[in-house]
Amino acid sequence: MNHNQLFTMRNVTFSFNQQSPPFFENVSLEFKPNSLNFIYGKNGMGKSTLLKILSGRTQYPENVTGSICINQNIFDLNTLNTLADNVGFVCQQFDDMLISSYSFTHNLQCAQIPRIPLPIPMGPHKPYPQFLEKYGIAADIPVALLSGGQRQILSILMVLQRSPSIILLDEPTASMDEENANLIMSFLQELCSKQNITVVLIVHTMTLVHKYATHGIFQILKNIEGKRIITHHIINNYDVEDTVKIIL
Repeated sequence: MNHNQLFTMRNVTFSFNQQSPPFFENVSLEFKPNSLNFIYGKNGMGKSTLLKILSGRTQYPENVTGSICINQNIFDLNTLNTLADNVGFVCQQFDDMLISSYSFTHNLQCAQIPRIPLPIPMGPHKPYPQFLEKYGIAADIPVALLSGGQRQILSILMVLQRSPSIILLDEPTASMDEENANLIMSFLQELCSKQNITVVLIVHTMTLVHKYATHGIFQILKNIEGKRIITHHIINNYDVEDTVKIIL
């Protein structure tokens, strides 16, 4: 994978249809390569909507303009493009991606099926990261027997079978206990540092931010007109210091 993948959002405006006012307006963001980039906000602030835009998954009648840049590739959000093919996405309902009676290995093989022109036989999955054993995952048992954190790791690895350099995750630690939440976050940290992956993830608790953020956090707020604004904060001695307002 390429090192230091530039991932930016430029002058993006989004509304839910042609008649509704802008939900996001003229937003520009830059995410730190090969790092965990946290997005935080209260319920209903638009965190999942932001990930939808970043992953190229908006649909009619939603209206979006602006662009997403991945290194030298610029994707115009107002036209059909291949952005979704270049960005990996894991939703909150990650278990829907898995076949619970299949093993870890077989699920990874299934993740390759859309890329294989039938009737060519399915090849072996891509090698697991060398650090996988660290997380106590048995590759040959039904995934229903794995913990929630281990199954989440599997869902991420399934997305990585398509070799994206950017991974977006919608609250990957939701409904997880502390042990499994830390398991997932530790895994994501190693993906960033050892596999050169840029991760953008939604979090619902500042506890994880304080523990794992190394450079800052994006927070979504709402102004009196209902328009969403995005601010960037520096994590400093476990306090959040507001330093840069990205849009007004």
